[in-house]
Amino acid sequence: MPHQMPYRRILYGLFVIGAGLTLAGSVMTTKAVAPTEPVIVPSATTTRVTAPLDADGYVDYLAALNQHRGQDISPEENAAIPLLEAIGFTDHGLADTNLIRIELGLPAWAPGMLNLVSIGEFVDEKTAGFKENGVVIDAEKFQAVSNRITQQIQSKPQPWKEAEFPDMAELLQRNTDSLKLVSEASLRPKYYRPMVRRDPHETLLGSPLPDVQAYRDLARQLSMRAMLHLGHDRVQEAQNDLLTLHRLASQISHGATIVESLVGNAIDERATAADAQWAAHPQTTRAQLATYRQELANLPPIGDFANQLNDTERFVSLDLMQAVARGRVKAEDFFPVVRPITAATSSEESHVELFPDWVLPEQVMHNVVGWSADWNVSLATINQLYDEIAEIVKDPNPRTRAAALAAFNTKLHEERLELQTYGAVVSYVLGSSQSRGEDTGKSFAAELLTGLQTYFETDNRVKMRRLTTIAGLAILEYRTVKGACPVSLKDLVPDYLSAVPEDINTGEPLKYVTEGLNFNVYSVGKNRENDGGRADTNNQKWDDVGFTMPPLP
Repeated sequence: MPHQMPYRRILYGLFVIGAGLTLAGSVMTTKAVAPTEPVIVPSATTTRVTAPLDADGYVDYLAALNQHRGQDISPEENAAIPLLEAIGFTDHGLADTNLIRIELGLPAWAPGMLNLVSIGEFVDEKTAGFKENGVVIDAEKFQAVSNRITQQIQSKPQPWKEAEFPDMAELLQRNTDSLKLVSEASLRPKYYRPMVRRDPHETLLGSPLPDVQAYRDLARQLSMRAMLHLGHDRVQEAQNDLLTLHRLASQISHGATIVESLVGNAIDERATAADAQWAAHPQTTRAQLATYRQELANLPPIGDFANQLNDTERFVSLDLMQAVARGRVKAEDFFPVVRPITAATSSEESHVELFPDWVLPEQVMHNVVGWSADWNVSLATINQLYDEIAEIVKDPNPRTRAAALAAFNTKLHEERLELQTYGAVVSYVLGSSQSRGEDTGKSFAAELLTGLQTYFETDNRVKMRRLTTIAGLAILEYRTVKGACPVSLKDLVPDYLSAVPEDINTGEPLKYVTEGLNFNVYSVGKNRENDGGRADTNNQKWDDVGFTMPPLP
């Protein structure tokens, strides 16, 4: 039996149609028409920045962000330039990479220039004989070669020689020049990679990041080379590669986007996973341990989520809202307050359900909403929410910051649910232009500002990995001198550490346990429970983070 629309929904649908027709007025057409005059007044309250403006009088957020991030950085000190030269033609798109190169004053990539052979390209080369026109013709051999190379790449950090992993040895040899340039780039003091757009109407959200994704590949290859050096007892060369990884991680994590922070964090975790292998090598000297520890301690802090949220993510949100106001993006693509009217949503009684297109066409509602809200109020509402976030993330105490972020996320979630009820949509349609602007801003922010605490949990974990590595190196240096592990971390102060390292998850000293010459120094992780130094990334039952000697298998 066909589903019968409840009487309440029929009345609601008739109400919205009538109210929408009255509200839409002259803009009620079957095709959205963008306003001919700017509907946004640039100001600190609405657009955050007031320049530069495009030809239509709207803020060019991409140009504004590049001006802000790239000021006072010369080409000679910018690590992004040699990094781009090192990776050359990435798997993620030559056209996009060239946009970034040209923005930095580099020529477009051309054959003959440096080009990092990525792991993906290498696998494709090695399996090309088992395919015709892109179709696998010998699945067994194709899978065998793919699995062989993948196992080499995914193996845990440990010293190795060419005979063990011949494929990786070949790949590293082919990329010698690119990896050398990466090492040189990591010594530069600053990092600025501009945001670019493929076409004039593209928003910041669509800005491509092909080079950033390629850095993960670089990190895998550098960490493999460090372990190859160890396999040949080249301790200093291994140390150089690992320091390059740590420096690269710090640089990239301070880029404009949260993606760069996440990639930088991933690179640093890869480096710290290999640090213990290097430190445990029998030919690693006390002087090398001390130098490495000091180098790590002097690196800039990993991650820059606070500034990326306050600058780039804010600009992304404002830029998207501005694009909606200009008619370049459909309102219903982003706003839950519109979606319940125009698309299927929850079937719960408190939510609006699907209405047929002939009752409420998406394009009609786009016009009603798109040109009836006060977009200046929408932008001001978004800015206010980002101001709240900026205050929260200023808190240096990760525990109180986490509580405040959780409360903020709860508030957004509750407002989002409220904006999807029958009453909210009725109020939206009948409300003033200002109230619609405020609701639209809240609804939009709720779509983009979810899960902030996850970013900072990732940030904390990586910071703890680096801190426990520094502490572990200090313990090893002490053990080299004294012939035994320190009884307490206090014994390392002041000769090896300036203070007892603190676990940012608890505000207490790091956990430290010993058994003869073996030890484990660790953070209790985000669950703030002592899991005995154990970590289980599969089911996350344990989440301690630390430095173990001997290295974990």
